[in-house]
Amino acid sequence: MNKYFFNSLKKVISKFSFYSFKLLNSNHQISFFSSIIKGLERSSNSYVTYYERPVIPSNLNNITIDPVNEKLAIVIQGPIKKDNHFTFETVKWYQNIFPNSRIVVSTWKDEDIKEVKLLKSLGIEVLLNNKPEISGMGNMNFQVKSTLEGIKWAEQIGCEYVIKTRTDQRIYKENLFQYLLSLQLCFPVDKIYSTLNQQERIIMFEGNVPGNMFIPFHFCDFFYFGKLKDILSYFSKQWDDTTNWLNNSERGQQMRGFKESNVSVSKAHSIAAPEVILNRNYLKNNGISTDIFSLEDSWAYAKSHLITIGWEDLGLFWYKYDKNYNESYLRNTQRNDEKTNIYKYTWSFVNWMAVYGKQLKPTEEMKNYCKKGLNDV
Repeated sequence: MNKYFFNSLKKVISKFSFYSFKLLNSNHQISFFSSIIKGLERSSNSYVTYYERPVIPSNLNNITIDPVNEKLAIVIQGPIKKDNHFTFETVKWYQNIFPNSRIVVSTWKDEDIKEVKLLKSLGIEVLLNNKPEISGMGNMNFQVKSTLEGIKWAEQIGCEYVIKTRTDQRIYKENLFQYLLSLQLCFPVDKIYSTLNQQERIIMFEGNVPGNMFIPFHFCDFFYFGKLKDILSYFSKQWDDTTNWLNNSERGQQMRGFKESNVSVSKAHSIAAPEVILNRNYLKNNGISTDIFSLEDSWAYAKSHLITIGWEDLGLFWYKYDKNYNESYLRNTQRNDEKTNIYKYTWSFVNWMAVYGKQLKPTEEMKNYCKKGLNDV
């Protein structure tokens, strides 16, 4: 289909849908949208569902199991998401589902002053940090600095637990704090790496990289939960002085170079993926020597010191890319081909539990995946 014609058709359908929905009540809107979904199902040979998330979730009524969260700090780091006052509405929602917790938005001095004032009007802490002069690989220094400043603030006011999340993501799951605490109680740290000196397991997120279970030390950096001292230790000494990107296109050039050379999956991620660098540095900074390309070492670390949870465990919504995207990719839905069959092997809680229970062990096929060239997967 001609690109111009396709884009024009999208605009027409978008406007038609908008005005059509405006004329319909909620029941008729659902019926109208369902008819579109049925057409998509017939043409794609897939079952299609949709999931509504309120733009302003704080208007919802919710019942918390235990409202006493004074020892919990929620560190929301990154640039303020202004569309629909997304970060502002996220904070309002967190005040609802994490009552009495201490919330801090750790962002930058050049943020929109109106959005900053809105956030401060909620009675939370807003930290306006100087941006790092050196970006670090994948802009990791921005994440490290904003996260550390938020954790240090939480430490000063006596918090014991930390949830670290992002300004462009929203957790919709209620009673999450109790769930996370329960996981830590059920799975005490197995201190095979005693020098880590972790008080409790660190809970991380499944992520959106297909097959990340087969990429050594690729544990997603979107979300962290744990004892404050453990999360502080994790993010300390993580500064990267070796890389300074002026814009995102430079990272694109790096990835194109990797593909032209067809470097291995493991090597590419060990060099360029901030989440891999963060986990390796955490171990290295605590005197632990591991083979950075060893799947066995990576899984042993996950089994003994981490817990990983998935999209539905958090009810996570990500505003980073086109928010109207096909989420089957993020949910790693299995397809009937060799390439996308690997998608199901992400660090969901289901898969972590299988590793923990010794029901899933690294096979030669799994170990060979990360040795393949980027163009071969």
